[in-house]
Amino acid sequence: MSTGLAYLPLTFDWSQVAYNGSPLVVPFWAQANVFAGWVAIFAFTAPILYYTNTWYSAYLPFSGTSTYDNTGQVYNATRIVDQHGNFLEAAYQAYSPIFMPVTFAISYGCSFAVMSCVPIFIFLNYWRDIFGALKPDRKQDIHVRLIEQYRD
Repeated sequence: MSTGLAYLPLTFDWSQVAYNGSPLVVPFWAQANVFAGWVAIFAFTAPILYYTNTWYSAYLPFSGTSTYDNTGQVYNATRIVDQHGNFLEAAYQAYSPIFMPVTFAISYGCSFAVMSCVPIFIFLNYWRDIFGALKPDRKQDIHVRLIEQYRD
């Protein structure tokens, strides 16, 4: 088991190394937004949740992508499903609920939040364009009228 907060992940993954020389330069405001979000969530909130033992996180690694059982061992999902892959609730109750490291749980929560925030953001910022495109009686601009004169 590795220990530490994993705040300095060095990698030799070529996709990560090549990103630094990428011609697709990200604007500074976008980089600053991502960094501020990382500081707020992973550098500030995650250690607080970990050291206050929220969700029993102090018994697990701080950061990781594995799920664990109530003894701190990697979760054995084959114990709660039958040979056809169907969930067995009685076996689940007898075995253990699933426990996740705090950063993994936060990542899951952020993923679900994004899935609901994106459509709401689009609706709040572009509702006029969306409903305008659905209206059949809207005033057509000069280009549409000129194109409609030419029959195929």
